[in-house]
Amino acid sequence: MDGENLTPYPAMLLTTVIDEERLSASMIARVTFDLTDGELTPSPDQPWIVSVEPWESPLGPFDPDQPYRTGGVDLLVRGNACAPGGEPAREVHLSVEVGGFRASAVAIGPRVWRKALSGALVPTDPAPFTALPIGLEASFGGMAEMDGQKAPHPLNPVGKGFYTDEASALHQPLPELEDPAARITTWDDRPEPVGFGLCQYPHPLRLRESMLLDGRPVTEESALRGPGEPRVNIQPSHRMFNRAFPRLIAPSVAAGDLATLTGFSAEGPISFRIPATQLRVRLELGEKIVERTPTIEAVGVDVPARKVFLGYRYPFRYVFVPHQRRVCTLFIVEA
Repeated sequence: MDGENLTPYPAMLLTTVIDEERLSASMIARVTFDLTDGELTPSPDQPWIVSVEPWESPLGPFDPDQPYRTGGVDLLVRGNACAPGGEPAREVHLSVEVGGFRASAVAIGPRVWRKALSGALVPTDPAPFTALPIGLEASFGGMAEMDGQKAPHPLNPVGKGFYTDEASALHQPLPELEDPAARITTWDDRPEPVGFGLCQYPHPLRLRESMLLDGRPVTEESALRGPGEPRVNIQPSHRMFNRAFPRLIAPSVAAGDLATLTGFSAEGPISFRIPATQLRVRLELGEKIVERTPTIEAVGVDVPARKVFLGYRYPFRYVFVPHQRRVCTLFIVEA
């Protein structure tokens, strides 16, 4: 099948074989917008490309595009946690809301474990900050000492706060980015790392999302089987193709949805409406012609650059017919 892009935006048709007769394909496009006073306008430069090769995106290394649909809408953010008004704060609550979906975290000033009068380890008071990086380096994880060897945390070896005993935790740092529903209170707490950027393959959290056990998401409980219980049924999940951290994968995003980011700017919340798309896909299979509107599969916000990108996809299947004209065209309809 031939792919045509009649728009000024990065786009590509990707195909794959299902069996001897059937094929699967996706028309993928990404549109970058400038964000000004809550309004989105298409940007003169379009840094968010579509590529079958890995590439360096504004948010970091980006996986190659695939012809397979994702299991939800990726919400991605580049930026820092910023104290309101630029006044030093000990904590800043972060949230990303799109439509009825919300994901949150809390950024906490630098702390270390100290010994209380009771003898237990407790965190020091957070140091005030005006801006704090929120990459995986600030989230729970890191390298711990085990039998004289460095042992990486299985979900985040670049983070901080992972210790195997009290002695190694004393005077050492805690994470600066936490899940508000799973705050760290003791040195041996083991929360999942929190992230707002790209969950790059093969990150363990992404690998966990790549399968279903008996039709359900993978958890420690779902993986356990007692004597005589039937073997677990393992199925692939479309979420293996998502690039956001699991907690930032929304079920869907539609035109008109209000997107609000809180805690990423000293000036206050950042809000904008998801615009109606003018993109259309025309599919020609012999004499049959259909036109469809691609759906949103990603929303990315580059806060320092004040740019937003929307990822679009139209997935479809078709039967191979020899000598048949097969064309998939991406074009724009006037508003």
